[in-house]
Amino acid sequence: MMKVVRTTRTSGRHLAQWLLNHPARFVHARMSPSDTLDLKNTMEKLCPGAHQWLVPEQYTLAEVREAIDRSGIIWNFVDALHLNDAAEVRIFAKCFLAQNPRKTLVLLTGADFKPVDLPSHYGTQEIWPEASGLPAVDDMELLRHSRRLEPRYERDALITGPKLRMKLDEAIQYIQTKSRCETEWGFKSLHSRGHGVTLVFHGESGTGKTMAAEVVAKTLDLPLYQIDLSSVVSKYVGDTQKNLKQIFMAASKVHGILLFDEGDAIFGQRTEVKGSHDRYSNLEVNFLLQELETFDGIVILSTNHEKNMDPAFLRRFTYALNFGRPSRKLRSHIWKANCPSALPLAKDVNFDYLAKFVLTGGNIRNCVREAAAKAASHGRPAVSQTDFLWSVKREMQKHGLELSREMIGNDTLWRQVGTEWEYRHFPGLPT
Repeated sequence: MMKVVRTTRTSGRHLAQWLLNHPARFVHARMSPSDTLDLKNTMEKLCPGAHQWLVPEQYTLAEVREAIDRSGIIWNFVDALHLNDAAEVRIFAKCFLAQNPRKTLVLLTGADFKPVDLPSHYGTQEIWPEASGLPAVDDMELLRHSRRLEPRYERDALITGPKLRMKLDEAIQYIQTKSRCETEWGFKSLHSRGHGVTLVFHGESGTGKTMAAEVVAKTLDLPLYQIDLSSVVSKYVGDTQKNLKQIFMAASKVHGILLFDEGDAIFGQRTEVKGSHDRYSNLEVNFLLQELETFDGIVILSTNHEKNMDPAFLRRFTYALNFGRPSRKLRSHIWKANCPSALPLAKDVNFDYLAKFVLTGGNIRNCVREAAAKAASHGRPAVSQTDFLWSVKREMQKHGLELSREMIGNDTLWRQVGTEWEYRHFPGLPT
């Protein structure tokens, strides 16, 4: 059965991601030479050693055919961008598939090449068009309960400890190899459900959970949909389940990632039934458990209160990652990373000193922005250490804390930002 993939995203990187999640015996990809190179580089990065490339002329050699037959490599990319004869290309595809029944053929031709449609007995087939005139994937139904985030952060932008970095890499690799494990290695035929991937990111606010979700989406080159919980949870009986059903049904049609930010609101623990409200709340949790069990896509749940979540969800989580407060060494790196290259810094700025204050990455980001505003508002040419300390002071005050002389550890700086010196910057205020 042939199916045309309708999309406006035609980069080689996106095709590589799509191939790993949509197994087929034959894929005809109509691409430009630059996208073909992008595809080859991406496949080498995602699946090194698991694919091979050739041109149709090589396949006429007996030793090449024997080498392909003996190799355990499944993915075979054939670069036929230089060919124009549709009949010749079609015959090649038939011969290759007939002689290699356990291998996948990805045939690359020019963007204007007519789709190669083979009889159904050659197995599942997909057509990947480059023409941008085809409509994009329709995600309007999903956008009724979510907003689409544009992932901005690369993997190196997320500053974490080695343990968290390793777990995040494992989760990404799990998703990247999902198709191969389920189809080639038989896990999908072994179990009828539970083929989705659910990641839970837990930790206090500002530790990088949402940023990590963007890193996952950016690395996998997938759209990220942040679920609007206000449009999901309803006081009316049955409406919450109805909304959740619509979300998962719409998500199954869109190859993307669902992000439930602060998701403990709907992933909460079931309670002892003492009234009708408890009974219906428990039904909502039970319904969500069933949906997660049958959903084949990717779900990321972030929460500040892991203990409030129902224990039954733990088995459904593929990976659980704890985002703790960064160490002093990491905080120093976070301070530097949050300063744009164009931001002028005074000579007295010492990020190792600023790292002594126990702040999260989100707190530090706020501090850098506030310090820049303070320096700019006073007409200074650069942001000074005092500006940063003022911003640290304000950030701590949000949480009901004050900077003490002992915390600052420097009398000169204390006189600039200490509480008893604060009003001197505002002479119009009473002392």
